[in-house]
Amino acid sequence: MDALECAKEAYALLPQLQPNMKPVYLRILNAIYKIRDDNGSARVSNIIKISGLLLPNTTKCINELVELNVVEKFTPDYDKRVVLVRATELGEQYIEKYVLKFHRDLGEGICRY
Repeated sequence: MDALECAKEAYALLPQLQPNMKPVYLRILNAIYKIRDDNGSARVSNIIKISGLLLPNTTKCINELVELNVVEKFTPDYDKRVVLVRATELGEQYIEKYVLKFHRDLGEGICRY
């Protein structure tokens, strides 16, 4: 199978997003899922590294996700210079519905070949 066919099949597995959700939000939720600590929190600087987005874009998207109640942003007591982000209950539902389901579907699709 050539790369174009693989890409088309992977694109077809993308879930239909809610009207208020943008594809870039999934990159941020995926990054949070991958790097979060035991408390479910991830540093914004690490989200930027994992997602491959630039700081201004990431900050803007995280603020939009906060407005949508998908994530919450806070500073820890131990260092007020650090900004942490964690998924809300709605954010966890989106991680399951969009991120994890896509990865499972993609894995099953690839295993067919």
